[in-house]
Amino acid sequence: LKLVNGKIKNAIGETKEITIQNAVIEKIDIDDEVTVTISHALEEYDGREFTLASDATVKKNGADTDFGSVYEGDTVKLTVRYGVIQTVVATSTRKTAEGTIQGIYISSRPSIEVKVNGSVETYSVTNDVEITINGEDATLYDFRVGDLVKITLESKAVTKLSATSVQASNGKLEGTVTAINQSIGFIK
Repeated sequence: LKLVNGKIKNAIGETKEITIQNAVIEKIDIDDEVTVTISHALEEYDGREFTLASDATVKKNGADTDFGSVYEGDTVKLTVRYGVIQTVVATSTRKTAEGTIQGIYISSRPSIEVKVNGSVETYSVTNDVEITINGEDATLYDFRVGDLVKITLESKAVTKLSATSVQASNGKLEGTVTAINQSIGFIK
């Protein structure tokens, strides 16, 4: 409602149920309730935030799933009743990239900054991310800034993170020492 001198000048309303197609999930917040912020080509929907119904129906890439498998960057079709999302039909894109870790943020919703082709991108890390170093299972804590990694992305979320080595890895090397320079800490 737009009021002028205490009187209604303009009223704008929505039908009780709307369907929003071709929206992109920009942000997912999980506090007491799950809220979703979307971006959209239409100004009326761009930047809007909706609450997710606890019994919402979710499909992703054609399969029934739960909302935990919907990620930021997914393209969605939402059915919203009185401002609450009732159904989500999501589609994701998958790609791989290689880059250098610029930052790791450990939290209830972890994320990682990776420099790929000269551009630093921030990606959320999924709860069920597959992490390997030298082919062995690892955790996000095993990586350091500067490590070269290969990431598998589903939209803007990392689902697989791997490296052939990391800066602070412990290991064992066997061989013959051919040169030592103690003053600069060099061994060959």
